Amino acid sequence: MESTKDDDVDEPTKQQTEPSPPAGDQSIVGAADLLSGLCDDVLVHILGLAKDAKDAVRTGALSRRWRGLWRRVPALRFASRQGNAKGFMAFVDDTLALRARSGDGGLEQLEIRLNMRNAACRNERLVPPSIGAAERWIRYAVRHGVKSFQFELDLPKEDDEDEDEEAPVMVLDELPSSAKLEAMFLDLSYAWVSLPATVVFASLTDLKLEFMKVAGDNVLLLGRLVSSACCPNLRKLHMFSVTLAGPGQQKLLVEAGVLKELSLEEMDGMRSLELRAPSLRVLRIEDCDDLESLAASAPRLEKLSCRGNPLLIIDGDFPSVSLLKLDLKSHGHAYGDDSNYGRIKLLQRCRSASRLSIDFDASMRESHGIDIIKGKIPQLDHVRSLKAQISPTVNQNMHSFVGCVASLLTGTTFSNIRYLCLDFFIFYEIALCPGAVRKSNFICDHRKSHEISFIHLKEAEFRRVRGTDCELGFLQYVLSGATQLQKVILSFKHSLKRRWNDDFRTIQEHSSLIKNRCKDFRENLLASGTWTDCHDTTDKCHSYEWRPCQ
Repeated sequence: MESTKDDDVDEPTKQQTEPSPPAGDQSIVGAADLLSGLCDDVLVHILGLAKDAKDAVRTGALSRRWRGLWRRVPALRFASRQGNAKGFMAFVDDTLALRARSGDGGLEQLEIRLNMRNAACRNERLVPPSIGAAERWIRYAVRHGVKSFQFELDLPKEDDEDEDEEAPVMVLDELPSSAKLEAMFLDLSYAWVSLPATVVFASLTDLKLEFMKVAGDNVLLLGRLVSSACCPNLRKLHMFSVTLAGPGQQKLLVEAGVLKELSLEEMDGMRSLELRAPSLRVLRIEDCDDLESLAASAPRLEKLSCRGNPLLIIDGDFPSVSLLKLDLKSHGHAYGDDSNYGRIKLLQRCRSASRLSIDFDASMRESHGIDIIKGKIPQLDHVRSLKAQISPTVNQNMHSFVGCVASLLTGTTFSNIRYLCLDFFIFYEIALCPGAVRKSNFICDHRKSHEISFIHLKEAEFRRVRGTDCELGFLQYVLSGATQLQKVILSFKHSLKRRWNDDFRTIQEHSSLIKNRCKDFRENLLASGTWTDCHDTTDKCHSYEWRPCQ
């Protein structure tokens, strides 16, 4: 279908016409003619793949055959570039207005990214217009039946002395309902938001809210927005860095009948969380530092990740959880000796968890030297798989570090595990020099103070091992009772810290030392059986696999 004459003057902004090809280069013209000969549906599909709506609009300069076709594409994507933010907002407004007037098919996907952080946009006068533009575009997506809407706003960073009360508010309280919206992602750059009280998104299944602030009654409205009252078909909900401000204890209530996945990260100000989600399968609560209580009714929950949260009070059991991820501390830290209280309660309430993943803070300081983990973990006979990522204190000696790990594994707490993975996540560099390995890490025996038993262990993995004698003695003890062992993966992480006067020969000596040390380590760890090299793309480790003799 040919475009009408009105298309010549009805473009959103005056686009610069592409220069004509040289007279002698007819191949370009021929290629354009071949594309123009395709049917409208194919051309519309091609335009719908454009990463920026401006590129789709510019195709109107190719020929009259292409003009106006961009209005029929099912997806429009706008991304601001360095410079003219005001012009970008006008272009988006004009383009969406033309699209609404054209009536040439519904817009299914709309993505807008407005970046105000570059130097040209560091103007307080542009912040309120950008907030107003965000309000218009969100209303447009809802009102015009868009199925998938993504909006990302990046405002200039506020000075520390700026008051939040002076910041403009994004007013969405009169947002219309939509029966077509299925997915929505809003990144609002810590803007204050006024939420609607009666809106309904009947078809919304996937909702992501990031970097926004709500206060007062809007905290309650946020709970309504993410619950069945507003989104009766919501399946996936993700909230990241959402601030709940105001006096008193801020509580978030999520009551969602069909919700299956919920992720809450860095939720500032959220003191209490109540979940009523009978269909929930996956729950992630991470780095919500203000969270003090969790009350949950989620009888079908299967995967639970709770890390970086004090969680002093827990109300509710999780009888169906099979995978539990949490963090534990070896010694007293910011929250005192009760640092692990909430995590221990979770271990007690997840009585069916067969897989356990732990981020273990093995920090030991002079001012926090009390062991708060040894003997505190309940009996976990139901756990068959244990993964632990272990992080020490900077400059902590290897002996005390391994001792912290031994405290985690001591006793018969994990006596029924079949798979064990210990990842020694040492985030600082260790210099390995000739003769320094054995001198700096003396041979130690943790058998005297820790009893570890893994009689049912079949597969073990030890990642980012440094190759010290202390590690060797500890891992030998871990595997000493594993009579059913079938496979071991051993990964060495060695970082050569080169000194300014190191020559090539010295570096070669370092490399040779590491190679020989790895060989001695693995052969001493398991004398019988066969070691083979195995490929490991993670962390550039030297990895080896052990199998018993047939």
